[in-house]
Amino acid sequence: VDGQKVNLTRTFTELSASTNPTHVGQNITVEVNHPNDLKNNVTVIIDGNEYFGKVSGSKTIIIIPDLDVGNYTASVHYMGDDVYLAKTIPLNVKVIAIIIQAPDVEKYYKGSEKLNITVIDGEGAILANEKVTAIIEGKPYEAITNPNGKASFDLNMTPGNYVVEIVLNTTKVTSNVYIKSTVPEGIVNGTSAENGFEIKFVDSEGKQNT
Repeated sequence: VDGQKVNLTRTFTELSASTNPTHVGQNITVEVNHPNDLKNNVTVIIDGNEYFGKVSGSKTIIIIPDLDVGNYTASVHYMGDDVYLAKTIPLNVKVIAIIIQAPDVEKYYKGSEKLNITVIDGEGAILANEKVTAIIEGKPYEAITNPNGKASFDLNMTPGNYVVEIVLNTTKVTSNVYIKSTVPEGIVNGTSAENGFEIKFVDSEGKQNT
């Protein structure tokens, strides 16, 4: 046509794609394999959004962020070029929930009790070597989960009630922490002799001092 050669026998595009199940809050990596001489980019369409990956040799890596928990069917698409036909294939994508177990804590001031947490996923698998952050009085403290998915945080606050936020990726939970005083309530100053009553103090384990 007008002196230009038109390829009427374009080649079928060999296209395959794979990804691994991912926990919520983590990027999803899609690996697409294809001929090494494609001229256009490969795209992934998922949940109504389109993501592009730059072709590099016979492989394209496409990163998908911020998906909620669920199972998705994505479309991997190559628009075609003067050599290869357009091609679209389906790809299953799975995003798994993260569950943070953080029981409330009640302890005496300077007691040895800690905020103990356990992290598993929505399928019951233990999540080891995960960095968990506890926000205590506005300050972040980090811990790494052990092979059993457990981590702990010291509670060195003064007596009072606290709400501690525990965060892993985009998953957040709260735990209520009650630090009890070792001094009886209502005692501000003075002595038992001056006020005509006996003051009983307890130690960090709640046992009465003698």
